[in-house]
Amino acid sequence: MTSSSASAQLIYFDGTVTTIQPGSLLEIREMYENPVTKVRRVSEKLNRGGLTASTQKKNVEGSYHEVATESEKVSARTDEESEFRVAYDPEEREAEFDVFEGRIEISSPSKRESLVAGERIRATGDGRLSDKEILPGMPRLISPRDQKVFIYDDPSKQSITLSWESVPGASSYQLSISDKALFTSTLYDAAREGTTAVLDGVPAGSYFWKVAATSNASVTGPFCPPRRFRVSSEKIRDRGDTDPPELEITEFVSIGLMVIVNGRTEPGATLWIDNEKIDVYDDGTFYAVVRLRKEGLNEIRFVSQDAGGNETEVMRSTFVEMY
Repeated sequence: MTSSSASAQLIYFDGTVTTIQPGSLLEIREMYENPVTKVRRVSEKLNRGGLTASTQKKNVEGSYHEVATESEKVSARTDEESEFRVAYDPEEREAEFDVFEGRIEISSPSKRESLVAGERIRATGDGRLSDKEILPGMPRLISPRDQKVFIYDDPSKQSITLSWESVPGASSYQLSISDKALFTSTLYDAAREGTTAVLDGVPAGSYFWKVAATSNASVTGPFCPPRRFRVSSEKIRDRGDTDPPELEITEFVSIGLMVIVNGRTEPGATLWIDNEKIDVYDDGTFYAVVRLRKEGLNEIRFVSQDAGGNETEVMRSTFVEMY
């Protein structure tokens, strides 16, 4: 299978989702399930380009998902719930294997290596493996909040700022924006040096965005979980609705690095705690367990937005002392 200008996705019977990068050539070598033992095997061969595979835990002993490179001297195999990336350059005859989640086994004529999340390894044309390397960390998105709704009379005259935290050792960041949740096609996909991006005149619609860090050695790490925002050119409710929603924190209990929160907001409102969306029950009550991010003072921001775009913000703080 050859991927054109847009990435393509294959969903296998074993639950694996393989995303093929544009310009890649992938050969499906085996799709097999034993009717008696239920052993499942899927084998792919990457002739050029790159792919990312998200695999599921093996259903029975002996099941696995495997990706070989064009030279067939080096392959990656896993029987766990994993996410990994394989790239192969046929001109240089070099392969790269990056693990974002779980664990994979790399096999070559000379040795085998086990890679876990955050590790990568390179292979030469004759099958020699390099030393393991560390991938850049995953950026944390800051703004806008997940599922934020921007309500403008004229979106063409407005701008939206995307921002994320810096990653130690990163020289640039890969920003990807799409109107599709699976990012099968992108509206923007490019490297940026800073940790912000200003979008001017975004048309009404729903958008998804994610960021990955790139090191000084031009190694790109895993993308963070994507967020969604929506741009609307008119208010969902009465345009005269200017009253902010109620937002009350009824319980705030710190236990180590966690905080248990209970509260109430306007029924139907959207709630975020530290920019992460929290489910709100039909009566407006909510419950959440918040993981604190650092030792010492932690500021936690609660924001509720009603259907008219009005917002209420509440700040709470707690202190973490490590022994």
